[in-house]
Amino acid sequence: RSALPEPAGVVEPVRVAPRGPVEELVAALFEAVLQTGPVGRDDGFFALGGHSLLAIKLMGRLRKAFGAGLPPRALFESPTVAGLAARLAAVQGRGIDQIPPVTPVPRDGLLPASYAQRRLWFLDQLESDLALYNTHICLRIRGPLDAGLLERALVALAERHEVLRSRFVQVDDEVLVSVGAEPV
Repeated sequence: RSALPEPAGVVEPVRVAPRGPVEELVAALFEAVLQTGPVGRDDGFFALGGHSLLAIKLMGRLRKAFGAGLPPRALFESPTVAGLAARLAAVQGRGIDQIPPVTPVPRDGLLPASYAQRRLWFLDQLESDLALYNTHICLRIRGPLDAGLLERALVALAERHEVLRSRFVQVDDEVLVSVGAEPV
């Protein structure tokens, strides 16, 4: 590095403002998801610091804003504001590339355990007294404790997160998950 000459100067990229309402909305969503300053029409999502998790978040917001969905690969193929806006404009109203919304599936009865769940169940069968996969924390509560409010908060938490109501059940040689309606 020491043998390299000093750079002649830093060239600031020229930012071209978004053109039209579609590009403006796409640029605003880029800014919101990436938590960055103004975004130009030629700015790329990944060049601005985006990654795959933020890409999924952006695609969800685009679907909500435009009422039309694009597959996540569209962002990889057209990562700029202008490119993505053009694809959205082409899809909007046609409905051929719309992705149906995620709908909950029934969670009644016994469900097959995932590979990770079967692995944890197996390890627990080997040594059931170990709590290797539990995270223990201690909280200090200052002031008077409203036990009823704490109980309601914990019940609401269990109602929201299925895993807190789930338990493993072995039927024959298969491990299944029972998702109870009531917290376990």
